[in-house]
Order: sequence, then C-alpha cells, then structure tokens
Amino acid sequence: MRAAGFSLLLGAAFWAELDLLRRGESSPALVEELRRARLRAVLRQAGYTSVGVSPSEVLASVDPAGKLDLSRATGTLRRRTSGSSGHAAEVAVGRAAYGQLLAAFWRALGWWGVEPGEPGLVILGAQGGPARLLFLRTKDRALGARRVFVDDGPSWVEAALTLLARHRFAYVYGYPSALYELVASGLEPRWSPRVVVATGEPLFGFQRRTIQEAFGAPVTEEFGCTEIGAVASECPEGSLHLVAEQVWLEAEPTATLATSLVRRPVPLLRYPLDEPLSEERGRCRCGRLLPRVRLARRLSPVWRAFEGCTGLAAEVAPLPARFVATFHGTWTLRAEEKDRVGLEALCGAMGRLGFQARAVLQGRLPRGASGKFRYLEAST
Repeated sequence: MRAAGFSLLLGAAFWAELDLLRRGESSPALVEELRRARLRAVLRQAGYTSVGVSPSEVLASVDPAGKLDLSRATGTLRRRTSGSSGHAAEVAVGRAAYGQLLAAFWRALGWWGVEPGEPGLVILGAQGGPARLLFLRTKDRALGARRVFVDDGPSWVEAALTLLARHRFAYVYGYPSALYELVASGLEPRWSPRVVVATGEPLFGFQRRTIQEAFGAPVTEEFGCTEIGAVASECPEGSLHLVAEQVWLEAEPTATLATSLVRRPVPLLRYPLDEPLSEERGRCRCGRLLPRVRLARRLSPVWRAFEGCTGLAAEVAPLPARFVATFHGTWTLRAEEKDRVGLEALCGAMGRLGFQARAVLQGRLPRGASGKFRYLEAST
C-alpha cells in the first residue's frame, strides 16, 4: 500500500521522471538524446550560453565544484550531507528536482518488485539538532518509510530490531556497516523484505553474505552521494547500472567528476565522487540497456587482499561487528577486546594469503559523527 503523502510530497515531476527512466531502460537512443539535452540546459542555466553542438567540451572547461560551492541558494528544499568527510554541506535541490532524484531510487527498487510508496526501513546517520531529525522522520513517513538514526550508541540497534519485529517492510535501506552490526546483534526478522539496499559505504563480500542470510532477502548496492543523488544501482544480475539520464561522468586522472543533469536552483557541475568509476562494456544479462560501471578502487590488490582475508576468516569464526584493517605498506588489524577470537581468525587468514599482519586489541572502535564506519583504510 502506498503511503498517503507520497504523491503530495513528490508531485508530478516524480511520476513523469519515473516513466521516462523506465522507458530509457530499453532505448539507448532515448537516453543519449535526453542526456545531451539536459547537459545543454544545465550549462545554459550556469551561464554558459554558447554551448553549441559539443556541450561536453564546454563542460570540460568548467572548474570542478567543491563542498563549499554547494550552498549558494536559499529558500528552497535542501539536502544535507552526512558530514563523514569532516564537513557537512547543505545542497540546494528544489521540490521538482527532489522528485526526479527519488524517481531514480524507486526505478531501481522496481527491479526487485518494490513499487513506489511501499513501506521501507531506513537505517542511516544524520547530523543536526532535534528539529532536523524530526523533519527527516516526518518526511520519510510521508514517503512510506520509517527512519532509524545510526550513531555510536546501542539505542539505534534496539530501535531497528523493534521495528523489524512489528512491521512488514518491502525494503530495508542503510549503511552496510549498520546492517552488518544489526545482524551481529541477533537479528531474527519476523518477515523478510523483498530486498536490502546497501548504500553510503563500500559493501564487502562478508557483509553481503551475512546480511543476505540473516534477512532472507537479496542484498543490492546503490552507489551515489547526497550531493548528486544515486549514481549507479545494482540489478539482480549483479551489474551496476549508471543513472545515465541524471548524471554525466568524466574520468580524470585522480577522480571521477559527476555533473547533475537534473535542473536545480544552483547547477552542480563536475563534482568529485568519493570513488573512481570505470565503464564496463557489454550488455547485462538482465536485459536493460543502461550503461554499466565498475567501482575502480575495488579492483585494486589491497581491496582484493581484504576481501580474500575476510572471506577465509568468516569460515573459521564470525567476524566482529567492528574491526579495522589498515594498509600502509604493511597490514594492521584492530578489533575490540571482546572480539579476540574474530581478530585471531582475521590474522590467520592474512597469514594463509601470504601477508603478515599486526594485531591490536583496544577498548572501543567508535563510529564516525555521521554514523558511518570504515573497515578498510589504505594509502593505495
């Protein structure tokens, strides 16, 4: 059943965009025409009137945006970043653009049989005072979702477990670290959702397997950020499909730059993403003709070593809800005192892979101010 305030909050722009996105799945020509038209419109809005036939060349001449460039518009609907980088920024969006961004989210949920406005559980962090948290809860309830705010204490785990025991959710959406910690706390959901969406952090194999088994539902990944919105979403065949109708990507030597093709009060041009993307060629077995991308950092030797280590260790003992693997030329593994067995399993797995790792037990590994938790820290 769709939430009563869903259409009222998102408006006609949501439904028009959702229809357009769904039609684009089978028509690369439609998507490409739309992308170029939207890029020209965004550049003209930004003051670049001589766009001509090559808007991509004009875009390449624009200086990349930073977080401090995001908050120039006032008096409009805004989204606030989590602050995990140390600086929380507010992004001017506007109601119509917000509806369009949510259409990309719901298109991807539709790949798993979830219809717009069906009930969901959102497990994310947030910064701000009581008024902001109340606004977020109220907004999510209008969209059919219940929100649990992740922080460093235990109360959010209890709140999420209670909601999962009382309500049947079509989807669960949250940080991979929070979903994994929830499972480690003894999750036994009364009903299985149709899909669990991991977002906001890297999703590792050990998390995916554990979360999927506990929830009894497939786990999929969304890559994006608050500033841009969804950049790519994973389909049931395991491909990350680019939200090509709403995002224009440029590959730079040190970063991937994203331009929002959704008309906002202030255009967002060439914004650096946290993780580089590379194109994946060929058609997806799911049948959708949308472009596919890979998260390039996850092809690195350090990432693969961590995935191999955690995969082997999980065969020996349950991995801790919180641990950190650091690589700066050599490996260091840290866990809390209560997780000695899990840390020993991780060190043993590193040894079997041919790596030496220093083990450190400590009192507590806290979550960041945004509620996020970083399992892998590496300089390369």
